[in-house]
Parts: sequence; structure tokens; C-alpha cells
Amino acid sequence: MSSSGRMRSPPNFRRGSVPRWRGATDLRLFLDANILFSAAYRDTSPALLLFELASAGRCRLVTSTFAWGEAH
Repeated sequence: MSSSGRMRSPPNFRRGSVPRWRGATDLRLFLDANILFSAAYRDTSPALLLFELASAGRCRLVTSTFAWGEAH
């Protein structure tokens, strides 16, 4: 939320552009089976942006053994 109490619209992400957030390394994103499958089998998947953010140190990606197995 902004200081005025209104919800902010999400940033306009483009492949290759990494937002500059402070403290983003504390941000953990859980990847379910759908996201894992989409990222693995579609080279145009928007889910790949999550891996770009993690590679840039902006977040940590986590999943469960169940989700990993379900995606295979």
C-alpha cells in the first residue's frame, strides 16, 4: 500500500529487467507444481521471471518435495 492507503499497481516487469527492492533477499516465493511445470516446459513462460529474480539475488525460491514430484 502507498502512504495514502491505496493499493499500488504491480510494477511492469519485462524479461531481463530486475526491480530494485530493498531487503528482497528476505522475500521467499513458494513454487507450486504448476509454476515448476510451466517454467520447465515453456520457454516463454512468465514464471521464468521468478528464476531471473532469484538469480539476481532479489528473492529465494522454495518448493516442497510433493510439488517437485508432482511437476515431474
